[in-house]
Amino acid sequence: MGCSTSNTHLVTAERAAHTSSCGQHQQPIRRLDLTRDEKKILEAHYRLLANDSVKNGLMVFLYIFKHQPHLQKLFPFRDLQGEDLAKDPQLKGHGSRFMQVVGAVLESMGTADTAVRPLLYQLGERHAYYDGFKSEYFEYYKQGMMYMCEQNFRDKLTPKLRELWMKVFTYIIDSVRDGCSDSLKHIASDKTYSLEREKQLNADSK
Repeated sequence: MGCSTSNTHLVTAERAAHTSSCGQHQQPIRRLDLTRDEKKILEAHYRLLANDSVKNGLMVFLYIFKHQPHLQKLFPFRDLQGEDLAKDPQLKGHGSRFMQVVGAVLESMGTADTAVRPLLYQLGERHAYYDGFKSEYFEYYKQGMMYMCEQNFRDKLTPKLRELWMKVFTYIIDSVRDGCSDSLKHIASDKTYSLEREKQLNADSK
């Protein structure tokens, strides 16, 4: 998930002083800069999405699998299609957790950089250990999220609202991708560290 015209503020002149929980990966600083009025607008519209988080999370994944079918092969439900895929409990669980991430960022607006950002980064680290996963795949998640907004808001998705949601989605995706990209570099350069970090991430997810 990435975009060459990110709406988030990335400080490229320095690296963040804080690191991931392992104390090894330095994270680039990203900020979700929103005004008070913009936060109110997003909160009001997120309530509609939160009314059926499972359906909306599922919509994101089904969109991704429709347009990028090779990505479905990375999941346990790789061989399911149609109604069988849409009803799969594991896929529904993925969709629900996905929407929880979006909700956590919105609930932490104003403190997202310290409250949620490290968790997003660690989520990206974990993806680096999924066999065959590439950091550029996150871009498709952002496309799926915008599709989900289009289906929910319809003609209410004004250019301003679209811009705000893209800002949030870009922040999420870029933060997760940072963790994935950094971990992929470590995996390639330090196999011993890579194995130890994978064990830590697996333990943290339990």
